[in-house]
Amino acid sequence: MRLLKRLIKAMNLDEKQWPPRQAMWYINSQKDEGLRPHHIQSYGNPVEQTWQKVYQAYQEACDRAGLVDFAELLLRAHELWLNKPHILQHYRERFTNILVDEFQDTNNIQYAWVRLLAGDTGKVMIVGDDDQSIYGWRGPR
Repeated sequence: MRLLKRLIKAMNLDEKQWPPRQAMWYINSQKDEGLRPHHIQSYGNPVEQTWQKVYQAYQEACDRAGLVDFAELLLRAHELWLNKPHILQHYRERFTNILVDEFQDTNNIQYAWVRLLAGDTGKVMIVGDDDQSIYGWRGPR
């Protein structure tokens, strides 16, 4: 959060209008959808464009400092498997049976992660209950 506060200040944005906590929610929701800053379509919306710039600045600062957040770990693993099929194949051979508990709380990148890992022949068992979803604000569907 301190990093986002510094970045928002450095970008000459009003912290009351562009709260760091809201910036973190925005960034995490984009990563949860598998989106990097350059993938986001703002459609000329100035609010979306500003959040996109904050995300870009945050990602650049994290990359320079060697920092990753949880959403970044999932996104990097997903990108690694997409770009390095031999690594994906290694993990498919190692994990032939997959169990996902609390499935109702998975977001898009987590679901894509499981689908990639399972492949066409993987065995996936999911356990979930829509009535127990506690992370609706985080993007599970």
